[in-house]
Amino acid sequence: MGENSGKIGKQLENYVEKFFTKFKWRFIAKNREIECTKKTTHNKKSHGLDVVFDFYNPYQSVKQTIVIECKNRQNQSITLSEMQKWIDELISTIECMQSSRQLEDLNITDGKIDSGMLVVFSNDDYVKEKFDKLLGQINVRVKRNPISIYVADNNCLERWKGLLSFSEGKKDFNFIYPSIDKSSRGLCGYPTLDVLYSAYVFAEYMDELEGCSKKTAALISFDDITITSFRYMWSMFKNYQLESYDQYSFIFYVETADEMNCVESEFARALPFVNNDEKINFNKKVKFEFIERQKLIVR
Repeated sequence: MGENSGKIGKQLENYVEKFFTKFKWRFIAKNREIECTKKTTHNKKSHGLDVVFDFYNPYQSVKQTIVIECKNRQNQSITLSEMQKWIDELISTIECMQSSRQLEDLNITDGKIDSGMLVVFSNDDYVKEKFDKLLGQINVRVKRNPISIYVADNNCLERWKGLLSFSEGKKDFNFIYPSIDKSSRGLCGYPTLDVLYSAYVFAEYMDELEGCSKKTAALISFDDITITSFRYMWSMFKNYQLESYDQYSFIFYVETADEMNCVESEFARALPFVNNDEKINFNKKVKFEFIERQKLIVR
């Protein structure tokens, strides 16, 4: 049983390594062990690092190191006590990693080591409502030096798989990092953690149509498909000044044909255009695309 459990765990680690490498994060280490530097507090001799990545965060202007802990479990074994234990252990691992001299060969001293991701994959009967309820009950410890912990379940992994497939199918695809709080607008070929966990993702790509290249501004929605969300998307599109592009693409994460039909029939009709010229320009440039939910297979 223990050997089989170990193999299942390695499957998820391998999946995570390949997945985020495709997202163009820099792979640093896998299955590494470091000595615990706070043995009295953590009550451990060492900490295991499942997978470690980093990327440059354009908003923070710093290289951000992400420690990823992988848990591949049956639904019934994903409990509040286990979730709390996994998060606490990940925080302890990052605390010791910040002062460890055993990682000097990995070239991560020039970045921030204050973020972790707990990937919990339910390999049988995943129930999103149960997972969300457990997350709401987690006790978050207050730290003098805050550590950010992100949690990814089946739903997150499926969503990101769709985003990755969409981006790989486009020419010159880049994520747009809009100007926020006087920051400079930027383009990156990879998503930061903030992008991955956002309900709306900005991007651009080149669309080849009948021998004509169109620079396309894309707004990808993982939100509910409603009239309110349509209007919100258009307001953000204008606010971040994306109307100068040759083409507008609004992309939706969908599960049913009815959702696709709703977008195609109701999106434009829901928008409050300033005048008729704006409406005409919109209809000339707009296109709709869809990311369909795909079943996740970890192997």
